[in-house]
Amino acid sequence: MRDELRAAVRAKILLYALLNIQNFRYATLAGIADSFSSASLYIFIPFLLTAKGIPLANTLYFNVIFFAGYMAGRLFLGRTSDRFGAPRTLIVSEVLMAALILVLTVAAGIAAIVCILFLLGIFTRGTSPIVRAMVANSLAEQSSFHDAFSTYSFASRGSSAVCRPIYGSLAACSGIASVFYLAAAVSLLALYPAARYTQNGLS
Repeated sequence: MRDELRAAVRAKILLYALLNIQNFRYATLAGIADSFSSASLYIFIPFLLTAKGIPLANTLYFNVIFFAGYMAGRLFLGRTSDRFGAPRTLIVSEVLMAALILVLTVAAGIAAIVCILFLLGIFTRGTSPIVRAMVANSLAEQSSFHDAFSTYSFASRGSSAVCRPIYGSLAACSGIASVFYLAAAVSLLALYPAARYTQNGLS
């Protein structure tokens, strides 16, 4: 019992110390918004495409295009962040993601949809390693990377889990396009913590 109590107290102290790191807070908030807006889009893309008249059986091929962009984005955005800084790259990526989501909802034609999905994949989950870099860069040498990434992962994955029933309920009530409108809006919420992170002098 005493060991459990000590572990709980230690966890609270570590969490308090992490949350006192300003840039860690901003990086985590950016990760929460990024995960909420992007981590589950692949689930709802087939339904959006079906509403555009594409047979459901064929929508899986479009998800492959989306994931190809996802993998390309990790490489491309990683190199871009090395050159221009992680927060600036994240800001541009979130703006482009929101714009591409809105374009996707009105796009028509297979070729246009394929191009948009590939680009959307780049700026959707290609941002994940960027936010992780921001988390790492926010920590002082004496900070525990294990505890910091555990806290960040809990927050970001919790955000992606919470968004799914919200998106599902929204799609049932307001139509599938409303899911993408909400995702675009939430992606822009990452701009504020990313900008504040930059103002604190870290890139």
